[in-house]
Amino acid sequence: MWELSGYNRVAPKWAVHYSLAYTSWSQFQELKATGSDGQTLFYKDESFKDAYRIALGTTYYYDDNWTFRSGIAFDDSPVPASNRSISIPDQDRLWLSAGTTYALQ
Repeated sequence: MWELSGYNRVAPKWAVHYSLAYTSWSQFQELKATGSDGQTLFYKDESFKDAYRIALGTTYYYDDNWTFRSGIAFDDSPVPASNRSISIPDQDRLWLSAGTTYALQ
């Protein structure tokens, strides 16, 4: 796994945040349990694929008390649609977020 991220103040009242993350989920190909005698007790093919996440956000510094934030992110699911199951019902996700801070002075 690796991630590149950053924060830049692009104007006196504005900043941008960004992130790109990559996870090598393809190493997780199967879920297998074996007994002490080596016999397979449970096996499930997972066939995960490598996945990434990309995000972009902004911060607006309204005044000394108020700060407003918003962002968007996309999460690429490591679970192929053909392997989606009730135990791992994963899919791609789009995230929207917003927040505010009020600093007591």
